[in-house]
Amino acid sequence: MFFPLLESLLEKNAAKSRQLTEDFIRTESDWSPLYKTLYTFAAQHDTGDKINPDAVVVCDAFVHLMRTQDQSKAQDFLFALIDFYVQLPIESVDTSILKPDKADQKVISILDVEEAFDQDHPEIMFASIRSILNLMDNKQYFMEILTSIALSKSPQSVILTHSTANAIEILQWNNHFTPFLVLHLIKKLFDDREKRIILPRVDFDFKNIISRITTTLDWIFIASLYQTYQNLFIIQHKLRPIISAILHQFSSSEFDCHVQEKIEKILLQSSQLRLAPVMTNDA
Repeated sequence: MFFPLLESLLEKNAAKSRQLTEDFIRTESDWSPLYKTLYTFAAQHDTGDKINPDAVVVCDAFVHLMRTQDQSKAQDFLFALIDFYVQLPIESVDTSILKPDKADQKVISILDVEEAFDQDHPEIMFASIRSILNLMDNKQYFMEILTSIALSKSPQSVILTHSTANAIEILQWNNHFTPFLVLHLIKKLFDDREKRIILPRVDFDFKNIISRITTTLDWIFIASLYQTYQNLFIIQHKLRPIISAILHQFSSSEFDCHVQEKIEKILLQSSQLRLAPVMTNDA
């Protein structure tokens, strides 16, 4: 973790944050501490902010570009990310609400967890998350359960769940700051009151969807669905037909994310890169 940068971002000090990142990328070959720091700050983005795209999603797009492409635009994109970060509203994070206690040591089903996100009281949802985390040692399974919940909600929830899974892959589950990401995600999932009716389908075709994409949000959404589809291991038999059904129901968004040009470029380029296998007939 690159703590000086985290402190500088929390202080909303753009100039200092720029200098720190510039020094870092000039002198360090291993960028993982930088990525972990950027994700940790992103997880503190105010979950009530309805104006800006989620910082975890933007960070994930940036990290994906830096890890898969040449880093010639690193400083330009980093400075754009910092400028985006320092104007965001942030919230304090108390992850103790995720820690199981003796009262949570009970058997709970996946259906119980999924239904808890449809309740009107967040304490029911938090109790279900504590219980399932207390029982489950396979965190991949936990993330696929959250993916199942996200797929019945808005595109933004699908995108955020995918980005959070990518972030946790970098931070790892034993990192002190990983619960920041989990808490951020489940709060956003709970606040998303959209409920889609999806009739699963066995067939799917990502390639035909490409021609129907018209907005940046569409690119991010379809790219998230594609990589989610590819990365399912535990309950793929359940979730892949649901993803297929979403593809068949897909129509271009009537709204889009409105952000500064460089942030939109990061989001767009990363999404198109994720979908490159589809567009080159390799999927």
